[in-house]
Amino acid sequence: LGGHADPALLREVLRDPDVETQQKAIDAVVRANHPDTMQHLVRVLRDEETIVAARHDATALVSADPGLSAHPALAQALADLLDAEQEAYLERG
Repeated sequence: LGGHADPALLREVLRDPDVETQQKAIDAVVRANHPDTMQHLVRVLRDEETIVAARHDATALVSADPGLSAHPALAQALADLLDAEQEAYLERG
């Protein structure tokens, strides 16, 4: 991660179950002093139980209905989110 911490990269790293990898990401944020990312990290730590429960529920939902055919609004929201993320990635070059 080096001295510069990309907030999108840090969010991805924080999804990694490896605690050492997460600690490296947190250290990079502290060194780079990114206030927005630090606020995100504080929220993640504060809301950890809710995030873990939501991840569990989402995994169960997708395992039972991989195409989300019983949840068309959720499927569309997810498609919109992924399109927006891909667009942002492409704009960054």
